[in-house]
Amino acid sequence: MTYNSTPLNTTVNLAFEEHGSGTPVLLLHGFPLNRRIWQEQVNDLSTSAHLILPDLRGHGASPAPEGAYSLDLMAQDVIQLLNRLDIPKAIWVGHSMGGYITMAAWRLAPERFSGMGLVATNHKADTPEAKAKRYETAEKVATEGSKAALNPKLFHPAAPPNAPYIQAAESIMLNTQPTGIMGALQALASRPDSSDTLKSVTVPTVVIGGEGDQLFKPEIPQEMARLVPNAVLTMIDVAGHMPMMETPSALNHALVELINQLA
Repeated sequence: MTYNSTPLNTTVNLAFEEHGSGTPVLLLHGFPLNRRIWQEQVNDLSTSAHLILPDLRGHGASPAPEGAYSLDLMAQDVIQLLNRLDIPKAIWVGHSMGGYITMAAWRLAPERFSGMGLVATNHKADTPEAKAKRYETAEKVATEGSKAALNPKLFHPAAPPNAPYIQAAESIMLNTQPTGIMGALQALASRPDSSDTLKSVTVPTVVIGGEGDQLFKPEIPQEMARLVPNAVLTMIDVAGHMPMMETPSALNHALVELINQLA
């Protein structure tokens, strides 16, 4: 397999599932995962909201075209899904890469938002060193396959290594298509700083971080919450980068409060 850096510009039809009824809520997973990470949210939130769980471009059951993705294009994929479902606006909840896509979508189409949830994500662009590492990882995936993208720092440092959710996340990552991983890595590396984007948000917003997140220190969600006008900050003590799997009750409580504002 070769590492293809040709930019793509055509949207794809995303695989997705729906649950419940009420206020539409998009749940956008992180890299290199898929919609299965939100199972505990489906169990708890589908009684009070209409949940839409897409597999983002290159992930899960969605198409994984070969080439370089961009956050704008990935956001357009999701907007196209809302169009297919005849949903004019929704609460966008984005985890990690899903948060980057959420911020990109706000820049493109703020009228499609009724609310926003930013979970274990980051408003800052990659440093030159981080960009170089992403491109290096993409090269490794081209030769070694999806296992080259496994990230051992997704969970709280004190998480039991044999926890079922860790094994589930690893299985998801190993089954993500290499072309999707390489395309998404290029989107992540080229993303812009979103500080001004956050300052422009006008819908109810919750920013959620894990105190034990090994990828984004607590200062990141704290700064994001200061940038968004009237944002609510929720820091979860025993969560790492994957609060939807590690501490689903705490995450669900924060999302229910956001949903209730818009019900």
